[in-house]
Amino acid sequence: MKQHELEVAIRIEAIETVLRMVAQVTYGAARMTEPGMHALHEAMRKALANRPLPGFDAAESDHVSAELEGHVSRILREIEAFHVELGPQE
Repeated sequence: MKQHELEVAIRIEAIETVLRMVAQVTYGAARMTEPGMHALHEAMRKALANRPLPGFDAAESDHVSAELEGHVSRILREIEAFHVELGPQE
């Protein structure tokens, strides 16, 4: 892996880590239940699905959209697992 690629990978991991932690605090402060969290995440996935991405031709846009949806779903699953592990916060 090139130095630039490593730096980008580390930055992305840092952003995802902070996002999971912020989601945990936010969901806990809102006293969000597990079913509420699942409903919110499903709404997020639906909002993202089939959303056209500017700057890509049709074939590229479909591929990039699928990749984006996959990563968003993974992050949301990680947030859900983190929330379930720690439970709603007081």
